[in-house]
Amino acid sequence: MNDYDNFLERLEETFRGSYETAGGAEFRYFHGVNVAKICSFLATGLGISSEDKKALCISAIFHDFGKSRRITKEGFLDGSRAYETVNNLRSHEQESAEMVEILLRGSLEADKIDLIKNTILNHAVPQSLLQKILHDADELSEMGIMNIWKMFNYSSFKKRNIRDTINYWKNQDRQRHLDKTETLFLEESKIEAKKRIEQVDKMIDDLEMEISL
Repeated sequence: MNDYDNFLERLEETFRGSYETAGGAEFRYFHGVNVAKICSFLATGLGISSEDKKALCISAIFHDFGKSRRITKEGFLDGSRAYETVNNLRSHEQESAEMVEILLRGSLEADKIDLIKNTILNHAVPQSLLQKILHDADELSEMGIMNIWKMFNYSSFKKRNIRDTINYWKNQDRQRHLDKTETLFLEESKIEAKKRIEQVDKMIDDLEMEISL
């Protein structure tokens, strides 16, 4: 990701000091990096051109940029759809696209900025291939290793013990991820999602062995 260092620095700076219930401190930065990596992986497998891949990765880095406007004075960030609805806010995709246009103005050609804006703006209900890749990468980012971090961080917040968390995965969260897999647009994404669910299964099984005599 060395070509994107300036963008990543801006993302890190924007979310520095923020925290989220499940993600913990500066989670939007780590999420942006992770989504960009997954986008790069999927784009390579799909034979996306280098120029489109670059636009896609920049879109991924900044796809949640607008959530910086949800940070309270205390640093808490609630980026949920429910928060937007209750507070009668525009979608964070709209705000992210606007902020990215300002950020990139003068550093990229207008057509590239438009491509990045449209990819961000429409990835929740995607039409183009780049939008579908970003959509799927966003969902995949919440699976596997990153989900392990969020699940246990959230469990600490909810004062769950280890056994509670194991049961939560087996009885609720695993099925939620299987259901999410069916909403992905690309077959490549579905294959990756199943691998990530298996990662968590293995970790949960290993953890259960650790606490069993």
